[in-house]
Order: sequence, then C-alpha cells, then structure tokens
Amino acid sequence: MQGPTPLPKINGRLSRGLAAAALILIAVSFAFRARLVFTRYFDPDEMEHLHAALSVRRGMVPARDFFQHHPPLYYYLLAPLGFLEPEIPVLFLARGVSQVFTLLVLFSTYRLGKRCFGREAGALGAAMLAFNFVFLWRTIEIRPDIPAAALLLEGIIRLWDGWRDGSARRWLGAGLLFGTAFLFTQKVVYPLLGTGAAVVLWLLSPPPGIGFRDRRRALILLVAGGLLPIAALALFFHLQGGLIDLVRTNILLPLRWRRKVWPWHLRTLVFYNPFFTAAGGMGILYRLRTAFKSRPEGYREFLPVLTVSAGIAGSWLVPIAQPQYFLSFLPLAAVFSGFAFLAFAQWATRTGPAGKSAAYLLFIAVGAGIPVIFKTLFNYRLGINLGDFWTGVVISILAAVIAFAALLKPKIVKPQTAVLLLAAAVLVRPAWTFAHYHLLHNRDQLKAIDYLHRITAPDDRVMDGWTGISVFRPHAYYYYFLHEGMLKMLSEEDKGERLLAALKENPPKVIINDVYLNSVGEEVREFIARRYRASWPIHHYFLMPYRESERHFFPLPEEKGEIRYHIERLDTADDAIVELRGWAFIPGESATDRETFIALESKEGVYIFDAQDLPRPDVTDAYGNSRLNLDMSGFLAFLPTATLPKGSYRIGIYIRKPDGEALVYTTRELASPEFNHPLHPVKRSGDAGL
Repeated sequence: MQGPTPLPKINGRLSRGLAAAALILIAVSFAFRARLVFTRYFDPDEMEHLHAALSVRRGMVPARDFFQHHPPLYYYLLAPLGFLEPEIPVLFLARGVSQVFTLLVLFSTYRLGKRCFGREAGALGAAMLAFNFVFLWRTIEIRPDIPAAALLLEGIIRLWDGWRDGSARRWLGAGLLFGTAFLFTQKVVYPLLGTGAAVVLWLLSPPPGIGFRDRRRALILLVAGGLLPIAALALFFHLQGGLIDLVRTNILLPLRWRRKVWPWHLRTLVFYNPFFTAAGGMGILYRLRTAFKSRPEGYREFLPVLTVSAGIAGSWLVPIAQPQYFLSFLPLAAVFSGFAFLAFAQWATRTGPAGKSAAYLLFIAVGAGIPVIFKTLFNYRLGINLGDFWTGVVISILAAVIAFAALLKPKIVKPQTAVLLLAAAVLVRPAWTFAHYHLLHNRDQLKAIDYLHRITAPDDRVMDGWTGISVFRPHAYYYYFLHEGMLKMLSEEDKGERLLAALKENPPKVIINDVYLNSVGEEVREFIARRYRASWPIHHYFLMPYRESERHFFPLPEEKGEIRYHIERLDTADDAIVELRGWAFIPGESATDRETFIALESKEGVYIFDAQDLPRPDVTDAYGNSRLNLDMSGFLAFLPTATLPKGSYRIGIYIRKPDGEALVYTTRELASPEFNHPLHPVKRSGDAGL
C-alpha cells in the first residue's frame, strides 16, 4: 500500500537489486556490531540501566527503594538476566537484547517505508539507518530507548493502516503500543505530540466513508489503549507502596531538570551522516508540501511527517538532548531519507548531461562539503578517535566520482546499476566511521569491574559516583549515581546528612573515588577521609575501609625460607595507626590458600598482627614467566603501634600455608609511639620492586 504521491515506477530488476543490496548492507552493519558488542567501552548509562534491572531482581522496587528517573518496564524486562552467572557476561547478554530490538526497529522502518513510499524506499531507508553513526552509537548499548523506538514505529504503522477505515483493532493496537513505549521512556511524548496532531487532522477531515461514530470510537480506543498499560503499572506500584515515588522521580523531577537549549549532538548526526540528514530533511519538506495539497484521504501523509517533525523539535524541549533521544525519530527520518535519495537518484539517471553535472556537484557538496564546513565552524570533535577525518572525506569524494561516472555513461552502465552505485557511495563515509569505531575499547573497564569483584562479595555495598563499575553490587545510598547533574538536583541535606546517615547505617565495602566525590557534603568527605584508604597505588580510586589488625599469639620460627616482597606504603593512617601495604609471595609457589601476617620484632620480643589480602594482578603480570598465580599476593595491615612498648621494630612478613611456611624480616623499621616521625628504610638486601 503506497501513499498518494508514490515514486516513479521502478522496474523489477532494480527493485529486487535494491532490496537485496539493502539486506546485504544491513548484514554488513551487524557484522561491525558483532565485535563492538563485546569490545566497545561501556557508557555509564548502560551500567545505570543494568544496575536498576539487577536491583529489581534482588526484590527492590524502582523509585521506592532506589532512585531511578526512567520508567521501569525495561528493568523488569532485563531482570531475569540476574539469574545468570558469572556476572560480567551479563553485560554482553544485555547488549545482545539491545541488538534484538535493533533488528525490530530496522524491520519496522522497512515496513513503514514500504507503506509510505514503496518497497524500494523502505529497504534503502532501513539500510541508511543501519549505517547511521548515531543509531549505531546508541543501539550498541543497553538502553530503554531502543524497544521504545520499535513500539513507536509499530504504533504508527497501525495508525497508517487504520487511517482509511478507522479499524477498531488497529487503533486500539496503536494505543497499546504507544502506552507501552512510554513505559520504556518518557521521551516518546515528544514525537507522539506530532502523532496526536495528525490524529486531530483525521478527526476534522476524515477520509470519505468514516462517520462521526467511527471517529469517536477510534479515538476512544486509541486513548484507552494508551492509558491501559500505564494504569496497569500505576496499580502495580500502588500495591507496592511506590506510586507516589514513581510520579515524583519519573514526572515531577524531570520537569525540574536543568535544560540545555542547544542539542549539540545534532551536529554529530549531520557531521557523520551528511547524506542521511540532507536527504531526510528534503524528504520531510517535500512530503509536507504535498500533504497540504492532498485530499482528505491523503492526509495520512501528515502522520509520519508531523511525528518526525515533533521528534526533531523535541531536541530543543527535552531537558538534556543526548543522542539516545534521537532514536525516537531517526527511524522515521530514515524513511524520508530513503524516499528522497531514491527520487534524486532516479532523476539523476534520467536527466541530460547538464542535469547530471549539477547532480554530481550537489552530491559532492553534501558528502564532503557539509563535514568540512562543520569541522571548520565548530572545530568539531566527538571526543573519541574514529579515524582520520580527511581520509574519510577523500574516500567519500572518490566514491561519488565513481558513482557519477556511471551516470554520465548511460550507454556503458545501465541506470539501475548507477542507482545502486549511488546508494553505495552514500554509505561509504558511515562505513569508514564504523571501521574505526573498534578503537574505543572496554578492557580497562572490565579490569576495574573484575578487581572490584575480587575485593568484594556479591552482597557488599559499594558507593559510586558515575563510573558504573559497581553495576553488580548493591548501592550504598538511595541515589545509585551521583554525577554532576544529579548532585545539582539534590539538596544539601541529601548530599550531606542523609548520605552520611546511609554510609554509617550500612558502611560500604568500597567507595569509588571519582571526581564527583568532591561535590558531596563536607561531613561526608571527612567521614570518608577518616575511615577509607585507597586499595593500592594503581587502583587509587577504590577506597576501602581500614580494619585495625588483630594481634595473634603463636610461636614464630626463626627466619625461614625465602619470600620475595615489596613494601609500597608505610605511613600514618590515623591516630596511633600505621598503614603498611605491599605484596609478598614464596618463590615457586602460587599466592593461593595462604595467610599473611606482619611480625614486629624488637629487643623485648615479637608482636604478630594479621594482614588483609589484596588483589594484585599486576604482580602476576610482572612475573608472567614463572607461570604462577600471584593475583592475591597483595597485603594491607593497619598496625596499632600505640599499643606497643616504646621502641624500634623490625618489620617481618610471615606467610603460612597448609603445606609450609616462610618468614623474612624486611629492610623497613618503625618506631612506637613516635610513629608519625619520618621512617627511614635500613639498607639491606631483599626488598625488590616490580
């Protein structure tokens, strides 16, 4: 079913060629995705969404038990992933769920394009969307905007199909889809305002044969369908005692969120996909013009036009227009891009030499000129390395030259082949971007998450700012994340007294020392400074509470065996406490199934204190040739020196294992009770750094 102003007739061979090429291009785009799902860095938003889903899995209710300003349906959808172990693969499984919904978005884009402009435009639009950088950027990630986009498209398709007959089933289905999309993200409200405007036009100027009763019934079913899933969720939260919290965090608070008037990510959209945005804009304007000239039965052209226009306008209305918001209108824009580009390509193949030359210059101006202009005006940088800019521009120009060479030689190259070459030229620059996107790696994030898991148990609480590293651990405060935007929304009491009360009631095992920790209340910072220390020099942003080492009473052997060690820190931790940290292992033996003690020897005797084990995978890496597992070779002790007799003490390290033991006295000494005086190492052999 085509719209009132379809494209010129396309012969069967070209139609089949375009459909096959589009399918191949979409498959190629997913070949890029297959690696990126596992290797591309994790946005903190992804961690936020997955953490919310895992919190639901633990029996918590969003908004009531932890802060979340997104509607909760996505979290209930992902919650079953909490059954799976080990934990880190859950990140990739959740990204896999996003890829399933991405396929649905692409399929729905094709279906809508087929209805509006024909199969060829739908196929080309879906392929252009698959290679849109912003679309790839956000659909790789764990985001509720992706299923919301699929539901929004399917709802529009049902309205399009029910436009001429007012089908109760289709209008009710559209309402259900729109209401469910809202439960994934409130941001669909903006494009739905355009959909609502088109519905009003349908009510005022219906197609022939649709009476007042039919229109009234359709409108009631549409509204009832939209409210039904929302009412069901509201009832569920009311029974859970969290409805008021849900309204406060999901509706009232976003209205107060600090707004950024200029949606700067629109520059990203234009810069990396100039053909997509230029063709989409021209397609929207052209269809808006033809829609005004249509008869009432053709007014449904306003449905996609007004929906995508309202979505674009929403970029200036949404509090913070991050790229994920664009998913609400990019598929619709892709439909118009496919239509406009195909119309342009057909015209270019049929016009004379002068027209072909003009088309050639226009093609170059869009493909290379827009990125160059944007780079010049804005000194544009996305903040990530996506390959050499000028190389991408040159390749785009070469692709255009080859494509238009086909247009200028119609006796050699058939017009349908020229159209396919033009379509390929359009996607060269996005493909170049895709090829360099793998440079953004997540290996450091995965190492940090793995390290956090080593020093915490699954039920240990972690306080995070905005790193997302604590995604698999319960949070220490009602507010899971404390980034700049959230801290500006919170009161001084929330950032101070209430946060401090939460930390005292359930002390977190780890505090992530990111930049946002400096913006919490002063009393909170003082509390953390008194009770927490960096876990080890490399991972200095993992703050752990120190526990005073306990004294033990058992006989020690004489210096026995060999221990390779390094003391990295020997300093005052608190009043009458000395912090001692480093690593140690018995040569030839893995650092597993062992206990580490600190022996303080003086003329009067030996005092023995226990030490905490710390993960030190860097030691394993440094001694990789030994093929030993030294990951747990680190140790940390807080020695109560004020309880010791006044004097000087040699520091010894004692390692006890089920099948043996070793003791060595190091090159370091400390004094008691003048522990805050400078401590000078004694020059002896044995102390070795990495």
